[in-house]
Amino acid sequence: MPYFNFYAGAYEFFGHLDLAFKSLWRYLPNRYYLIISFVLQVLAWIQVFSIKNNLSGELLVLRYKIDFGANLVGNPNLIFIYPLFSLLIILFNILLVLILSRHKNFRLFSQLLLGGALAFTILTILYLLSVYLVNFR
Repeated sequence: MPYFNFYAGAYEFFGHLDLAFKSLWRYLPNRYYLIISFVLQVLAWIQVFSIKNNLSGELLVLRYKIDFGANLVGNPNLIFIYPLFSLLIILFNILLVLILSRHKNFRLFSQLLLGGALAFTILTILYLLSVYLVNFR
């Protein structure tokens, strides 16, 4: 009967996961954070593919300082790391919010974690904008 115990445990786990997602979505600011994060994540991937498609050479300037010039030049495929890392931060913070869904300070934790993920996504978009300006303007 170990199979029965496994399926019973899996059923209970997915039941708790369903309740956690419902409590995450039920709180109105979380909806805004998730929708805005999704839209900004799509915008970041559009920026990355735009940079990759418009690049004519084999090198991409990833960082530029006014005093010293370009100090980080690399493979154009490195640009995909930044929105991927932003997506991982969003997913990790959503996972933490789901874990903390039964905590008494759930609303505070969800605001902090999802707001931090949103801020990181905004900073990623600003970085990609600066990479675009350095390489194509």
